[in-house]
Amino acid sequence: MPKRGGPMSILSDYEWIDSHGRIFGVFVFARCDLLAGLEVWSQDGMAIANYLPDVTNLRPIGSTDTGEPSNAPESRSRAF
Repeated sequence: MPKRGGPMSILSDYEWIDSHGRIFGVFVFARCDLLAGLEVWSQDGMAIANYLPDVTNLRPIGSTDTGEPSNAPESRSRAF
């Protein structure tokens, strides 16, 4: 079990656009070198993120061309 308050490492950080043009994000993280979670969310607030897409639809966070700046938090550090 990961230690409480241990540092979090982002293992993967991706986004996708569904068939209706809504933007979602998904990231997997570890704490103390142990898998600790998976988070899926709506980046644009237009729908609830209640499924995982086919992996071929995933793009690195911030790289999806939507014509608008990404809402991704810039404070996340990536540890691959």
